[in-house]
Amino acid sequence: MTAELSVAQRQILITACERKGGLVLPITSNLKGGALKKVLTALLTRGAIEEVLAAPKQDVWRTDDEGVTLALKVTKTGCEAVGAKRKNRAGKPVKAVQRERSDTKQAKVIAMLKRPPGATVEQIIKATDWQPHTVRGFFAGALKKRLGIEVTSDKREKGQRVYRIP
Repeated sequence: MTAELSVAQRQILITACERKGGLVLPITSNLKGGALKKVLTALLTRGAIEEVLAAPKQDVWRTDDEGVTLALKVTKTGCEAVGAKRKNRAGKPVKAVQRERSDTKQAKVIAMLKRPPGATVEQIIKATDWQPHTVRGFFAGALKKRLGIEVTSDKREKGQRVYRIP
């Protein structure tokens, strides 16, 4: 990150890097209300933290237009900015190179989207047992924001929308 971090931003990032899972919330600083929102928004803009789907017991950052609750998690960039190492859920530092697993739902969906015919939301629901809003959130959150993968779509003759990774 090019610009200097404020004391509050640095404290938030260091705390998040030390937490299991890298969660930003709850905040341990004295910031409240608008000041806290301004600091967190600045960190989001810089890519030091990111929005992720909130688990049932996690503190919620915001709820999107579709009613999906979102939490905040520190990114690799955020930890590097303060000279810290991110920890996984077990509290151990994350290895720099993680192998890509092919047996995950994410990998299955990406493979479906890379096929020439692409995939419909219904096909992805059947393969993953996800809800429709989870599939759409996966396209926007995991693929587009986190992995930087662009997903295109077009409508078939019957009105079904087909999604593809070009």
